[in-house]
Parts: sequence; C-alpha cells; structure tokens
Amino acid sequence: MIQSFLLNLTQTDLLKHLLPNNEINVLGHVHQILEIPHTAQELLSGELMLSLSMALPVYEDLLKKWKDLQVTLPKLQHYINVGISKLEEYIRKACKTRIYTHTMGVRFFLIFISYLI
Repeated sequence: MIQSFLLNLTQTDLLKHLLPNNEINVLGHVHQILEIPHTAQELLSGELMLSLSMALPVYEDLLKKWKDLQVTLPKLQHYINVGISKLEEYIRKACKTRIYTHTMGVRFFLIFISYLI
C-alpha cells in the first residue's frame, strides 16, 4: 500500500523514501519475531483471568514459537536466540519463587471447583 502510494506519478518527490524489496522483507521478518511476544503479552494482560498462573504456560509457548521461527528465519537466528536466552533466564528465576507455585495451586483449585459446580 505504501509502495503503491510512493510509486504514484504525482508522488515523485517521495520516491527517495521507498525501501528496497530486501529491506521490506527484513522488516516483515522482524515483525514476525516481535509479533510472538506481543501476542503473549496480550494474553497475559487480560483482566478476567489469573494472569500469573498463565504466565509459565504462555512463556513456554513463546519459547516454542521462537524456536520454530529460528528454523524458518535462519539468518535472524542469533537475534531470536537473544530473546530466547533472556526468557529462559526469567523462567528459571520465576520457577524458584513461591508465588508461581501458589498461583498454579489456586488456579488448579478453581478449575477443580468449577467442575464440581
């Protein structure tokens, strides 16, 4: 859409802002990489669910999707790996805290009670 606008004959002064196709492709790949944690953040920001108890499963899904993307986008593997390393470090720290264990227990209890009702 932007490309067709800039290629319009009346917009010739803006042609200098047109990105080459390879740069547009790279931006698309970067978007793919960033879309994954954005989706995870949206899942965890919901007000109607126990966000903390969902955090570790969402993080595990995020890790899987990023690892799959490393295969799809091998040239950007290093950058994806930086995100994976940070997330794995955070998960290791989170698993050592009692609050995650507590919220998982509360979530399990609430699910169990909902089946009884």
